[in-house]
Amino acid sequence: MQAVREWAMRLWRETQEDGLFDAAAAVTFWVLLSLPALMLALLSSVSLLGDSLANELEEVTLDFVNRTFADESSDLQATVESLFDQPRSGLLSISLAVALFTVSRGFAGLIRGLDVAYDIDDTRSLLRLRLAGLGLAIGTLVVVAASTSLWVWTRDVGVPDPLRAFAALAILIAWAATLFHIGPNHHTPWRFDLPGAALTAVGWLLLSFGYGLYIQFAGSGNSAVGVVGALLLGLTWMWLAVVVLLVGAEINGIIAEAAGVIERRSRFGTWMAATWQRTGVPQRAATLRRRVRADRDQPNESI
Repeated sequence: MQAVREWAMRLWRETQEDGLFDAAAAVTFWVLLSLPALMLALLSSVSLLGDSLANELEEVTLDFVNRTFADESSDLQATVESLFDQPRSGLLSISLAVALFTVSRGFAGLIRGLDVAYDIDDTRSLLRLRLAGLGLAIGTLVVVAASTSLWVWTRDVGVPDPLRAFAALAILIAWAATLFHIGPNHHTPWRFDLPGAALTAVGWLLLSFGYGLYIQFAGSGNSAVGVVGALLLGLTWMWLAVVVLLVGAEINGIIAEAAGVIERRSRFGTWMAATWQRTGVPQRAATLRRRVRADRDQPNESI
């Protein structure tokens, strides 16, 4: 029990020293900044989904507007209908470009947060970092869409809830381990990515379960208040999801360090030490100290 408490205290201390909560807030900000552009891109591309799916989506959106904004719904209905009436290729291109830029910026920040959690420095160029962030962002969107579709499909076909939860957990563990393996600027065996990935996946499921309970509870009350509360709680959910991921990376780093797989020492410090040696100042200082000692010992030798 004492060992578990000491390990937990070390994890908390490492989390505080690395500023993981602030890093998670920065990632959440950039992901949030990409949401308006992403929504515009989705709305601009609804005509590409086919008439039946576009009409169904329009009906759901109009029903939501009527229930939430009862008094002012007429103007909003006209706006929604205009969005679904005709495609806007120019708006789609611009909004998609902005969404990709901001979300890649957010995931590049996530990569830097993972490097901080592992106590390593990233020597990759800005272009490589952005491309890696964009790849992880697209992969995350695909995994979220696939896991959500799988969750709904398994419910419709009557798969038992324990099996559905196990399948979702396996997908989340696999993707979290992929983030830990690809994101940071280090290479460790996959088995050292699994402990933090398992904790991250469980945390994500618990957060999603709690958020779903709130949506069900808020849906029975005032719609406007429920929407505002859902948005605010969604931001908190996003921040906590990033925090859980970074804490999982911290756990992996501690375990890998204990196993001797990685050395949790900043390469920036090593570079600074090498640069200091190349200046020649340490050598000249050592020579000066030897001369001072020699001059100080000279009278003793003459006596």
